[in-house]
Amino acid sequence: MESNTPQEVGGEGASRSLEVRLGEEVERSRRHGLPLALVFLRIEVPGTAGPVPDALTEALALLSRAVVRDSDTVLPLDGGRLALLASASPEGAAETARTVARELEAFQFTCGGRELDLRVRFALASLGDGMGPGELVRAAAEALECGCAERTALGTS
Repeated sequence: MESNTPQEVGGEGASRSLEVRLGEEVERSRRHGLPLALVFLRIEVPGTAGPVPDALTEALALLSRAVVRDSDTVLPLDGGRLALLASASPEGAAETARTVARELEAFQFTCGGRELDLRVRFALASLGDGMGPGELVRAAAEALECGCAERTALGTS
């Protein structure tokens, strides 16, 4: 299986939640002619080995939900990643992602008496003509994996 397929973006439960929700949003976007963007955010804790623990990722997803619009969806994924589904233009989704990143980086977390310094980077893909949920996930995952902060992958419209 390719590393950017939905099953490997998150754990089994997370990937299923993303797959279902993304399918619903793609259908709604097409039916109503609305924009749709998928943003992957990667959380890193400099100076630590391994991925961000799932419990911290889930807490960050909860905090992120307080920052985004009610119509947006934030899902925790494994490996210190979050998925954000936004009915927004690429520019609007990028601005939302920047706001989420700023808020998460500003939040004070401690673990074992040590303050954690979070770093957040993101990449997004915008739904284009002929794209399905799988192509949207692949485009966002590839943009995140390229190593470019704030990289945006746009579908054809």
